[in-house]
Amino acid sequence: MKKLFALLISLAFSFMLLAGCMERPDDIRVYMPDGAPALALARMVAMAEPGEDGMTDRRTFGRYDRGVTYSLVAESALAATVAKGDADIAIMPTNAAATVFNKGAKIKIVSINVHGLVYMVGKTEITDLNQLKGKVVYSIGQTGTPGFMFQYILTQAGIEFETGTEPIEGKVVINYVVEGPAVIAALKGGLTEYGILGEPAATKAVSATESVLALDLQEEWSKATDGMELPQACMVIKESLIESDLEFVNAFIQEVSDSDAWLESHPEEATQALIDLGSTTAQGTTFTADIISRCNIKTVPIKETLTSVKQYLNELYSFNASAVGGQLPSDDLYYQGA
Repeated sequence: MKKLFALLISLAFSFMLLAGCMERPDDIRVYMPDGAPALALARMVAMAEPGEDGMTDRRTFGRYDRGVTYSLVAESALAATVAKGDADIAIMPTNAAATVFNKGAKIKIVSINVHGLVYMVGKTEITDLNQLKGKVVYSIGQTGTPGFMFQYILTQAGIEFETGTEPIEGKVVINYVVEGPAVIAALKGGLTEYGILGEPAATKAVSATESVLALDLQEEWSKATDGMELPQACMVIKESLIESDLEFVNAFIQEVSDSDAWLESHPEEATQALIDLGSTTAQGTTFTADIISRCNIKTVPIKETLTSVKQYLNELYSFNASAVGGQLPSDDLYYQGA
């Protein structure tokens, strides 16, 4: 009788384990924008194989053998993808993560991965922001990081600005466009002397228009904020995944961190990985070591940069509350586990 009871207990325990495995999602869905921030995961994409919906890497993360599928999505659609719960993991603008969290998305920021890749391209170097008065600056990202960043820098410098297409004496006029090629076309056609772009488009603009990198907006941000870092893009993970498989989460974060050193020494492989993923940004481009360096990609766990991130979101909120979804996020947004 005792043997039968022990056997039944053993079978019941085995069934529970099996049920737990069946409930565990087999495929982890990782989304990233089609642009330089995707470089943070390029090494992991390079180890993956083509699948139905992207590139899939099937191996052991933590204790489990499971598939991780990497997919690109237009940056304009990324927030909606995360908000709908389609992404288990995503690389996204930090302020966008705060916005979707404030709208109810059950996510946590686990790391900051991109520390600013926005530059001004122009015919001459800018040594004083007052040089921009009376000029029209073409820019991407009206409601994104480039837009808020440049407006904030000008405000802190005491320089008035307006949006529009015609110059105004004593003010900087910002003409926002949807995509980088429009900025390059304006520079090339003589419609403007200066344009704001992210890498690698900034380097493309320099080559196509015989211009220079006129201003490093990361440096200007630091000056305007007394040395504050720019936590431009982060990695978020679903709360449910953290709760169900913390070992996988920590193993994945470590993999991403280990990719930083690989990136600058393998620019061609990184570029090819994004091309294989379907990137239009990487088409016809090699993310050289110099470009990658200017993308400021470094994985920093959120617990090590929490103060800077909170300051960053607070500055955005004070400047324009809509930049973070109308309110500052609670501490529940931040993953501070081991």
